Amino acid sequence: MTTLDISPGDLVWFEYVYSGCSLNQRYAVYIGKKPSKNIRVVNEAFLLLGDTMTTIVDKGVMAFVYPARCAQDLDKYTVV
Repeated sequence: MTTLDISPGDLVWFEYVYSGCSLNQRYAVYIGKKPSKNIRVVNEAFLLLGDTMTTIVDKGVMAFVYPARCAQDLDKYTVV
């Protein structure tokens, strides 16, 4: 597994996460880490383009996030 190299303010692309997920195939601006009350859990904050409120995701969703410069590689991606 590779480490995602993004910084706050970077444009990212959410690949297909799961059926019906509002994050599927959307661009977002990475806001940064969002610690929870449980010190061991660190979530990530994003502002999806077109939205007015941030979206918080856990580390499991981060596997479907790519820097926007890599998004052109996903244009062949289709859900079967």
